[in-house]
Amino acid sequence: MVRDTKLYDILGVTESSTELEMKKAYRKLAIKYHPDKNPNAGDKFKEISHAYAILSDPEKRKKYDAAGVDDAAYDNYNGKAHVNAEELFNDLFHGMGSSFHFGYEEVHVDVGNKRRRKKERGDDIVHELSVTLEDVYMGAAKNVNLNRSVICVSCAPTETLKSATCKQCQGSGYMVYNHKGSSTTGSSTVRQGRSVCKKCTGTGDYQNNGCKSCKGKGIITQRKVLKVHVEKGAKTGQKLLFGQESDQEPGVIPGDVIFNLKVEPHDRFEVRGKNLYTKVHITLQEALCGFDKILLKHLDGRGIHVKHAAGSVIQPGSFKTIIEEGMPTYRRTEDRGNLYIQFLVDFPADMWTSESNIDAIRGLLPGPSEEVTMEKDMVVDECNLLNVNFEALRSQEDKKDKSRQAHRTDLDDYEDERGSKPAAATVGCPQQ
Repeated sequence: MVRDTKLYDILGVTESSTELEMKKAYRKLAIKYHPDKNPNAGDKFKEISHAYAILSDPEKRKKYDAAGVDDAAYDNYNGKAHVNAEELFNDLFHGMGSSFHFGYEEVHVDVGNKRRRKKERGDDIVHELSVTLEDVYMGAAKNVNLNRSVICVSCAPTETLKSATCKQCQGSGYMVYNHKGSSTTGSSTVRQGRSVCKKCTGTGDYQNNGCKSCKGKGIITQRKVLKVHVEKGAKTGQKLLFGQESDQEPGVIPGDVIFNLKVEPHDRFEVRGKNLYTKVHITLQEALCGFDKILLKHLDGRGIHVKHAAGSVIQPGSFKTIIEEGMPTYRRTEDRGNLYIQFLVDFPADMWTSESNIDAIRGLLPGPSEEVTMEKDMVVDECNLLNVNFEALRSQEDKKDKSRQAHRTDLDDYEDERGSKPAAATVGCPQQ
């Protein structure tokens, strides 16, 4: 007996081909001969669809292999079988949306709303992770608690987890409803709308496996702790990625969990590039006579001891640097920036010592600055210096400037509305 291989020949496969190989073959031919791409290939499209409908069903394929297409056990293939070629095509391509690209032209295929699109890869979860300057100076490990959706382990191994089309909404994910009302003329009207299907929550699929852990949804919420390693020299905006640790879904590759690093401002240090900047207060005595002490505490808790020679005067507001005590370079921690210190000299308070001491100090210090030269006929006024809070004064002046500007803007608007500026008032000369 000669075996019938016609259906295999139509798909371009062999009797030993796997289900996946036949599926790939059918998809390739279905796209090639679909009526939207090839209007004259309707019969060919139906032929390959019928062939795939038989060979993709294990029971029908077994009967076909045993008896061929003429056997009545196979539901009368050759046009009598109730196989809808378009429906078969739509079912196979439902996860690919409604647009297919054939070569360089785009052909739109109406696949309806039978099922919502299945994602090949899940969404990423992005979090902001705040760290201290100490963390990025020394390196740190942070435990982050994360709630995510995971596949239910109680029912995931079973076959019952496979999705079935939701019967409530027929796989559309929505329920259509009619709202009856009345028009302004008094006649009755019917308005149609739609809402998300409550049974499948809009997915178009329903998994009713009776699992008590997930209530048949196949998904549960899990609390997971991720250990985030913050490396030395890391900076704000740097991304730390945990691959495939995002929410899970059946048949979907989980997305990533991404942490965006944010280094919080520090109360004593400022970072510029790989250099550190800080301010240190010293007394007038230290500025003039030097010092030998622990000047500051570094980010890692070390004390920074500095010996500054007597007679080497530190000017108020001046900068000094300590080499290689700045920030480590990311993943090149042996390469470090510098530490820059701005010295703020604290002067003594008023009347801090006796007049005799003042005279002694005056004799030790350099003389007064050069006086302004007295010119002929110069008028000289005697004035007193008073203490002033300069920051408060500047803030008060800024407010006055803003108020004057606002008044000027209102006046300009008024003049624009009138179309001309108000005439200037004239002052008459007094009569002689």
